Amino acid sequence: MTDIHDVIESLEFVFEGRLDTYARVQRLTIVSDRVSVDGIDPAEFDIVLERLEELYAETHSVAQIRKWRSINGQFVKTHVVVPVKPLFPDIDGRSQGRHQSAAD
Repeated sequence: MTDIHDVIESLEFVFEGRLDTYARVQRLTIVSDRVSVDGIDPAEFDIVLERLEELYAETHSVAQIRKWRSINGQFVKTHVVVPVKPLFPDIDGRSQGRHQSAAD
């Protein structure tokens, strides 16, 4: 089983050390410096995200948001990854997103 510290270490490798980790009372925030597209290996980044999804598989879904932002007059692509607890827990083991309606 992957541990969060291993995932952070892998992210440090992908971003060549340009990463800050902030521990909060109920969360951990990891922020990278701005990195050019040529500065990271997208395949390695995807592998780390898969490990993060595995880590949270039993308790959370991992939401990913990729969008363009204007920062200092330049368009910059950002990538936000957030583990999210489900609103309705999967009590009886059915797969996510597959819930029968009361009418069925």
